[in-house]
Amino acid sequence: MSLLLIRGLVCYGQKYLGAEVGDTLRAGRVIDYSERPITPSQKLSGIALQQLSSQSISDALRCFSGVYIKDYGGIGGLKTVDIRSLGSQHTAIFYNGIKIYNAQNGQVDLGRYSLDNLEEISIFSANKGGSLLSASDFASASAVYLKSKKPEFDSSDRNLKATLGYGSFSTANAGLRYERKLKAMSISAEGNYLRTNGAYHYRIRNNYEDSIGRRRNGDVEAFRSELGLYSKAGGGDLQVNAYFYLSERGLPGPVIRRLSDQYSANERQADRNSFVQASWKSVGEALSLLLNSKLSSDRLEYESIPAEHSAGTHIQNQYNQNSLFLSAAGAWHPLSFLSVNLATDGNVSALNCDVKDFSPVIRLDIKTAAAISANCQGLDVQASLLHTLVKDITDNQASPLSKLSPSLVLGWSRGNYQLRAFYKSTFRPPSLNELYYTNIGNVKLRPESAKELNLGATVTFIERERFTGSISSDFHLSRIEDKIVAMPVYSQFRWSMMNFGLVKGMGAEIGLNNSFRICGVGCNTRLNYTFQKAMDCSYPGSHWYGGQIPYTPKHSASALLFVERGAWSGSISCLYTGVRYRASDNSASNRMEPWATIDLKLSRALDLSSLKMAINIEINNLLNQQYQVVNRYPMPGRNAALKLEFKL
Repeated sequence: MSLLLIRGLVCYGQKYLGAEVGDTLRAGRVIDYSERPITPSQKLSGIALQQLSSQSISDALRCFSGVYIKDYGGIGGLKTVDIRSLGSQHTAIFYNGIKIYNAQNGQVDLGRYSLDNLEEISIFSANKGGSLLSASDFASASAVYLKSKKPEFDSSDRNLKATLGYGSFSTANAGLRYERKLKAMSISAEGNYLRTNGAYHYRIRNNYEDSIGRRRNGDVEAFRSELGLYSKAGGGDLQVNAYFYLSERGLPGPVIRRLSDQYSANERQADRNSFVQASWKSVGEALSLLLNSKLSSDRLEYESIPAEHSAGTHIQNQYNQNSLFLSAAGAWHPLSFLSVNLATDGNVSALNCDVKDFSPVIRLDIKTAAAISANCQGLDVQASLLHTLVKDITDNQASPLSKLSPSLVLGWSRGNYQLRAFYKSTFRPPSLNELYYTNIGNVKLRPESAKELNLGATVTFIERERFTGSISSDFHLSRIEDKIVAMPVYSQFRWSMMNFGLVKGMGAEIGLNNSFRICGVGCNTRLNYTFQKAMDCSYPGSHWYGGQIPYTPKHSASALLFVERGAWSGSISCLYTGVRYRASDNSASNRMEPWATIDLKLSRALDLSSLKMAINIEINNLLNQQYQVVNRYPMPGRNAALKLEFKL
């Protein structure tokens, strides 16, 4: 157990960047309900997260091994996360411990959440550590946890922070955060504004073309605000968050060579998202409780305006989704080495839209989990069983889904060494779009079933408090059955969703992390390498059988360096993505070239009496690499930004 705690605090190199290494506890019985990473996990937090040269959460996640971000270009493009090539819908996103649901299409756009407001980003394969978990924590193959900043006070009972930034592509942003300490609680309130024209230059060069241009319809104007309340209530910890997001943006489509630009479509999207969520946690010697609730409302307006002289049709639709989530979990600790976790979650989502012939639909999603955890002489065992019931209420509704999903996690630690293994079975139900969307949906769809097996090890090094580090490796096998794919049925203009897919995967992840101090300079390095072979085995006998699935590189890597000395700090991040293919037919015509980028950030802190100021300079894609994450969606080249921070 000691190694697990050390790994969580030291492995990711926070010692010389502002984090504590550990605390000394007096002898006695310790009931541990904390997170213990006995499954593969990675984390960025504290000053390291602040010093990363990133414009969004998706940029930060690229630095983790096993993670692939689908980015459709620019600040306004859709950004989703895929871990271990299982698909973005097999990856759950949690905000302050409560899952973000999207019953409509199952996708969570990471661009809607601010990196400036986060205290920590962590990812887990299999189950998150700890003996007090909600049922949703057991439901996905992988999970991303976003933890917002909590108010911290020194001599004053209030804090005020303002930020101003300006960068390439006429990108301007401003933010204001206020924190106040009251008698029985603390509160925080903040707002952020962003505007950009998204008009960056690009070049597409391959064996068939060499063209240059300027990205169009990538403008964004967005406002985000959030209120937070933190208190001790009823013998436990209470946290309440209220969130509001409003944006209007262009949707930059694929770049297609044409004789004239008159046929370029003009697609627009407006979003209004809001939620209120509350979490209450009470930890006792023998019994602990966790209660979560969330009420959310999402409105999306989509408009497609055909270009002049084209044969297109003007489309304007509005989608409204409202959700209510309730969760209760309890942990019973009958013995010092044994705990039992019982949890149930319920989510009700209602979707309505003005698409012709679309019937309103209500989805009821109930999850119930039972888990038992034991820790004895360095051996950790966690076995869990999750039951999921999904029922839709609508015209011509799909049959209810009822599934059991087991998992088994093993961990062993001795001294500076840790071994781990897990087996996990999960599934993801079809989204409401896949089931009911007009002329596309298929109510007979079966859920995708995923199975994963993992073996891994970590070795931690500590030397005279001047050097800390670790090396970790994980090897995994996966299998996804009944993968949902879109297939043309009667014509190229009418598609249908069908269960045809079978994907077999195998991969390896290697990470090296260390922190050291030399001549008053604190350094933290993170090196990650990922090998991922994900094969499309849907059609035996086809010439593409066993081909790498679209957009999954076999080789990818990242390297991060954080440096601080006194008031100066900086970071260098290097990302590499190898060859990919845009189809399971891994022919030369479908090949996408590898790419690599280098990002820099330099910060200087100034203490001006009662005013504290920081100057941040960022240069992204230093070498002006011209690349595409998704075919025909070019990414920005070299760009820079200046950001000022003021604290009172």
